[in-house]
Amino acid sequence: MSRFTGGHILVIPFRWVGQQLTDITGTTKYEPTHLLASGSSWLDWFYPQFYEQGFWVPLGEQPNEFIDPNLTAELATFPGVEAVVTIPMLPVVVQGFGPGGRVDYPLRIAPLTEEIQQLTADRRQPDQFALANTGIFFNKPAPVLREKVPYQQQGEAVDLLLPQLDDRGRLDFTEPISYTLPFGAYLQVPTREVAWMDPVGGTLTEEGRLAVDIAWIGQVSWQEIVNQVSSNGAAIPISNLVLRVEDLQILEPTIAELNATYPDLTFVSLGEVEERIFHTGHLEQFSQAPQNVWRLPGQPRLTIPISFSRIFAYLLVLIAAILLGGHMLTGIASRQQEIGTLRALGARRRDIIILGFSETVALTLIGATLGFFPLRLFGVIMQLRGGQAFLDVLLAFIREYVQICGLTLAAALLFSLLPVWRLSSVAPMEVLRNE
Repeated sequence: MSRFTGGHILVIPFRWVGQQLTDITGTTKYEPTHLLASGSSWLDWFYPQFYEQGFWVPLGEQPNEFIDPNLTAELATFPGVEAVVTIPMLPVVVQGFGPGGRVDYPLRIAPLTEEIQQLTADRRQPDQFALANTGIFFNKPAPVLREKVPYQQQGEAVDLLLPQLDDRGRLDFTEPISYTLPFGAYLQVPTREVAWMDPVGGTLTEEGRLAVDIAWIGQVSWQEIVNQVSSNGAAIPISNLVLRVEDLQILEPTIAELNATYPDLTFVSLGEVEERIFHTGHLEQFSQAPQNVWRLPGQPRLTIPISFSRIFAYLLVLIAAILLGGHMLTGIASRQQEIGTLRALGARRRDIIILGFSETVALTLIGATLGFFPLRLFGVIMQLRGGQAFLDVLLAFIREYVQICGLTLAAALLFSLLPVWRLSSVAPMEVLRNE
């Protein structure tokens, strides 16, 4: 998907908190909703659940497919982001001829980029992109073309019906605009290669093709189409946005920082999107490979929302604190003689309390350090190899270490109150009587 989109991080213009079919949100802070398809966003390719099953959003939010244009310039300066790539798409109607006569079928069009040309170049067709500036290039495995009579001759006229952009920024087909351009070629976007065993024990392979209803338009014709669609001067809404990172080694840290900085958006690795697509196979076509090779049964649910990551972090800290408190409570019996002896030698109750809390602090800091340093050190190495400044990485490392120590210390001290209090309440005579 990175080669197809030109980026590494998919920008979703809203923050969701789970699938509608799995009510893990309750009903007090969140409500279910569905996206309405505009025909210009690839979200209904990548996440059809947003449209079919629905999803949960915070109360009062009305998510849509479009992205604030001011956001693109802001994201371009974000640390770790090399470029912001916008892929405009428009819904159109293609007027063609089928077995029963003239037919109209919906299609999406996008500008033909150099990346798409390199991705779909076929050595067997030396004149494949002869009309790269003005022609229309159909995606060959497009579902809408499977039962239609395809265009054959390069330069053959293709008639389109274009929408108009109204004053509110919506695409309207009430009074469509006719536009004719020459047929260029059929393109095939490769997806992945799958392998399976044949009946005699050999290995067969096949490369899949992207099967979506899209056609690419030469840059000259595309600009003419944009001018006609937005004749009132309004800009076509941005619905498809990806970010290209400087170094793939800092991809995950960059995504985490983006999600923390922009809580109203969702940033997802295109590798994760690709994995979901390959799991279902709903955007691919194979002519020879058995279906059970490239399509797994069942559809994966939407990933656990990032909005809940803080809840899980608190839960883990709570469990660790309870275990620490339980460990100290069970250790009271084995330390009664030690504490009783100290009390008999003149140790005051305050001394025992200080001793108990000192042990708690020491054990907590040792555990936090041993747990934090090995894991975070790997991230530091990846950040430095990715080109980030040493001082920035060091400051982030120190800040995170202080946060971890502070959080774990607060939880440990809170849950050690009862064990320490019980230790300080041990009576010397009670211990000596039991000896």
